[in-house]
Amino acid sequence: IGSLVATISKTNKEKKVIIHDPRSNCMIGESMCHTHLKDSYVTWLGNGNHFVSAGYNTSRDAEIALWDLCNLSKPITKQSLGNASGLPLMFYDEDTCMLYVCIKGETSINFFELQDKDPYLSIGPNSYRSSTQIKGLCMIPKQAVDVMSCEVARLLILTQNAIVPVGFHVQRKSHSEFHSDLYPDTAASESAMTVDQWLAGGNATRKRVSLDPLQQKQVMQKKTVPQTSEVKDKESSSISMSSDDHPDSNVIETSQSSSFPAKKPVKIVRSSKVRYIEGKLLHNSMFIQKLPKLSNSIPGESNGFSANKEIVAVALASAGGLIGIFQLKSAGRVDMRDVPVLENNSGIMDFVFDPFNTKRLAVACDDACITIWDIPDDSSLKGTMKEPSFSLCGHQLFFFMFY
Repeated sequence: IGSLVATISKTNKEKKVIIHDPRSNCMIGESMCHTHLKDSYVTWLGNGNHFVSAGYNTSRDAEIALWDLCNLSKPITKQSLGNASGLPLMFYDEDTCMLYVCIKGETSINFFELQDKDPYLSIGPNSYRSSTQIKGLCMIPKQAVDVMSCEVARLLILTQNAIVPVGFHVQRKSHSEFHSDLYPDTAASESAMTVDQWLAGGNATRKRVSLDPLQQKQVMQKKTVPQTSEVKDKESSSISMSSDDHPDSNVIETSQSSSFPAKKPVKIVRSSKVRYIEGKLLHNSMFIQKLPKLSNSIPGESNGFSANKEIVAVALASAGGLIGIFQLKSAGRVDMRDVPVLENNSGIMDFVFDPFNTKRLAVACDDACITIWDIPDDSSLKGTMKEPSFSLCGHQLFFFMFY
């Protein structure tokens, strides 16, 4: 949540969820979680005090558990996902309070709505069923969804030989206007502070931007027209999400880390507008098909698949730790001779895109190094890239993400 880290620790006999404060190097709390020692997954629910873990119980049924940071003695609730064997993957949409869950190797994507009363996690009635096994799953940023078709989320499914997009839509009678009730202002794709500010104890809230196409067009026009200081002052007060609307959006507060965080309100819906969403396969012109053979040596903790609003990265079968780079705007059948690849020269453990830079990919390798790749524009990206921008060595990782 910006100041705390949630992890799941596994020993030979037990599994615990542990909350760390990385800046004070102390443990905030811990609790026993899923009883089976198979791989687990944990994700925060926005910037509040709630998070969700996924794992297996003693009956080997997959399950998800909702936790309150202020009371780790037991989860608020648990939901069974049925008998399975793969890694549970979860993606939370803070704007709609929807949690999307799937299990690698299975064929369904379930979604849950976070509520403030029992059952707290309410499962949607229209789970998406894929015709093939799901090898990996990614959620693209909200700025890339089609708001005029009432698409509230888009997931990319990695199959054995293709990448297919699934859009989750709310049924509305009219698609001729922007439905503002479905699209609150969403997090901007820029960082709220620098690394040095965060390490010094600062906390900040990311800026919010409107998804209304008309407002986006107006903002872009204002950016391209030279402004006097007087006009700029007027402009700042007219933008829908100004600093007056969100006083914390540009303010960095510095505070000492405490032994336990102050309780923060979590956004929980009371009147649902998106519970009855429906997932459907988007047009096949958006598919990336005929993929080369996928890597089968990625650790179970890793998705083996990462995407942003422009690019998809997929681990390929090879001895050199190859990652294929695919442009979403160039969907279609893949010719392996034209696929740009990143050669890591070591086995791949995990990789993820920088959420604030669509061209930067971080790759954790089994030689205890993290390689950072700055991907050039698609017009100049060809063949095999062999030299990363830089490397961070001395880090033996199985799974990681940007913070």
